[in-house]
Amino acid sequence: MFCFQLNSAYNQATFFQDLTKGRLVRAAVKRISVGIGQHARLDRVAIVGRAIQLDRAEKRITNRLERISDIAEMVEVFCEAHRCRKQTVAEINIALDEILSNIINYGYDDEGIGEIAIRLYFKSDSIFVEVEDAAKPFDPTQARPPQFAESLHARKVGGLGIHFVKTLMDEVVYTRHQGKNMLKLKKKLDSL
Repeated sequence: MFCFQLNSAYNQATFFQDLTKGRLVRAAVKRISVGIGQHARLDRVAIVGRAIQLDRAEKRITNRLERISDIAEMVEVFCEAHRCRKQTVAEINIALDEILSNIINYGYDDEGIGEIAIRLYFKSDSIFVEVEDAAKPFDPTQARPPQFAESLHARKVGGLGIHFVKTLMDEVVYTRHQGKNMLKLKKKLDSL
């Protein structure tokens, strides 16, 4: 969607010679920011040929389930800019959906309003994701793996989503610092 708009703007700029590269980048960032919603932050944007390269993206959402779709949209735009395979996009979105759902459903008191920051980075051959929140402390890396050998009736409810996150991502690291949870995920682009 935004690639077409960027190509269109690039072609118009080339044809009319009235748009500097800086103005083109600002126009592209404005279009992308509108596409992924308010409070989005995009850093270090560069034009590579006719494609836009985003090294970093950040979005902050309130702890409401309906806001998760905003993050999925940001991931799609970010990964499209880095020419990620659709499978990579889906895996990152599945992991983030699980993580954000857990934070929203279990991390805050029923009516407590909190903010969750989601950051995406691209570095060499990997997409890095950071999820930061001030919810109750919870280290998903310490969750017991599901017991697949047990029957469905004997198996404890929960834990399967965290298992998916650990399976889909190449690295999952948790820290707690100054009253905030920080979960860092890494997805290698060549590991598919």
